[in-house]
Amino acid sequence: VNTKSNSFDEVYDEIVDLFTEENGDQKFIFLTGAAGTGKTTLLERVKIQVDKKKMVVAPTGIAALNIGGTTINSAFRIGFDTIPEITKSKDPRFGKLLKNLELLIIDEISMVRAPMLDAVSKSLQIHRKSTEPFGGVDVLACGDLFQLPPVVKQHEERAIYEKYDSVYFFDAHSFKEIEGKIFYELTKSFRQEEDDNFYNLLNNIRLGQDLETTIDRINNHCFDSTLEVDPFMTLTSRKNRAEEINHLKLSHNDNPEEVIKSKEFGELKENDLPAPRELRIKKGAKVMFIKNDSEGRWVNGTVGTVSECLDKKKKCIKVKVDGKTHKVEREEWNKVKFTYDDDSDEVLEEVVSSFKQFPIKLGWAVTIHKSQGLTLESCSVDLGDGAFAT
Repeated sequence: VNTKSNSFDEVYDEIVDLFTEENGDQKFIFLTGAAGTGKTTLLERVKIQVDKKKMVVAPTGIAALNIGGTTINSAFRIGFDTIPEITKSKDPRFGKLLKNLELLIIDEISMVRAPMLDAVSKSLQIHRKSTEPFGGVDVLACGDLFQLPPVVKQHEERAIYEKYDSVYFFDAHSFKEIEGKIFYELTKSFRQEEDDNFYNLLNNIRLGQDLETTIDRINNHCFDSTLEVDPFMTLTSRKNRAEEINHLKLSHNDNPEEVIKSKEFGELKENDLPAPRELRIKKGAKVMFIKNDSEGRWVNGTVGTVSECLDKKKKCIKVKVDGKTHKVEREEWNKVKFTYDDDSDEVLEEVVSSFKQFPIKLGWAVTIHKSQGLTLESCSVDLGDGAFAT
């Protein structure tokens, strides 16, 4: 596969140009890159810049909330069967939506199973009366194959492997049928941009290259005796262990506790929530940001200390990061439903559920799973409960 490795701006400009040119050719673009290279930011900018009738989808509820879209199952009305069966919908509004769709954006594509991608393609073919993969709709798929894989239960594997070479999206029949696929890789990490040597070591681990030498070099520098234990973020393999550590650390803080409830409407599952429904903090508590700041003051994974729980109007929390105090306001995460409007000839976004909360959570401990994509200054690893397979 020929992958174009360019700067962030070059990749962004090329993708926008490809989706706005009027040559009639279907385009399937796969955007990849390691954690911290700006995939999500680029996706959000393309979403705003490209003036096409589009849908933004992701394989999980939390990924859909983070990108301001909806789940693949919900968008295409696909069930949770191992090999989904697709039939034409009797709902004319749904048919019009797919018939008029011009661009499909899929985030976290590494987690999309091959049968699911084929189901999306089949649904578009049926409702657009087209034999082309994805019914001729342009597709922008984004994800990192070296991060989370598709979730497949043991009893599902046999059925999938009878029809596919693997569970991954790139072995979907629809993906293989696409002609002229374009691949882009973002290679500059904005998280380790000041330390190329460390970034190269991390990339060796990611790619499985020169492992023995790489691990030795990391181990030689992994412990700094000048640091106290408390500043470390503890990574655990189990969610309940991370919660246990956070609650224990908070209980050792003698300041009054503030319980801040989320503001929400619509149906939201507990596992899909990006932030706690009840945020429990105290002055002096260690917290971790869980969303990039639009003004660039912090990123997902930045760790700070609460200097004031709530101001008088209860609109912001003050958090100190690297000696500087920031006013942190509530963020909003929306899950949307896409509909087609005849009068305006546009695909409209209707917010079906919304979640508002301060974009922080207790930051003494976090699961390894949740730490994916975060930037940590230092950490310790607690594998006391055992670890999952890698």
